[in-house]
Amino acid sequence: MESMDQIREELRQPALDLHALIPDVMKGYVEMASAAMAEGELTTAVKELLALVIATTRECDGCI
Repeated sequence: MESMDQIREELRQPALDLHALIPDVMKGYVEMASAAMAEGELTTAVKELLALVIATTRECDGCI
């Protein structure tokens, strides 16, 4: 497995490129993600743990 620094660096430029190509969509995605992680029926901590479980089971290094 690559180090997290390597994975982060590999994903950095594609994310910047995507943001430059479709800034309104990316802004909407950030707003949606922020709303989804807000306190509600589940605490933010529980939501973060669920996201970690999903990322781990999907073997998504960039998500972890």
